[in-house]
Amino acid sequence: MRILFVSSGNSGGVGFVVKRQLESLKSKGVDVDIYLLKGKGFIGYLKGIRPLRKYLNEHKYDLVHAH
Repeated sequence: MRILFVSSGNSGGVGFVVKRQLESLKSKGVDVDIYLLKGKGFIGYLKGIRPLRKYLNEHKYDLVHAH
């Protein structure tokens, strides 16, 4: 199974909770990638939709998990 985690990248990386979830899934053999959104607030997320859609068209995932 391939999972994409979508999370805020404003702090330069993923937060503690997201990192723990990633590590737990990887230890079970799940293939997990991270997509970091840049920009703050609602407008920042809206601006991130087009690049995320392009990324999803180029990469195939079974599940997208957004934080």
